[in-house]
Amino acid sequence: SIDDQRGKFVSCSQDQTAMPWEWLVGTNSVECVSVCKGHERGLDCVDVSPDKTKFATGSWDTMLKIWSAGTNIFHIMQK
Repeated sequence: SIDDQRGKFVSCSQDQTAMPWEWLVGTNSVECVSVCKGHERGLDCVDVSPDKTKFATGSWDTMLKIWSAGTNIFHIMQK
């Protein structure tokens, strides 16, 4: 998501983590909000829910994990 001041996005990696980020538009800088761990193999995909309150990660461990955010604390909702 993005507005005039900041944007938000999620990256995923082969190091088995997903990382939510904030992009500060005015300074064109990014800040990692959290490091989400829980997969046993590298992540291959990520998608964000339409209401932007959850995101899902898919991994080579054949698991889909759904994450929920509350005050920048991320936890697995389902395995």
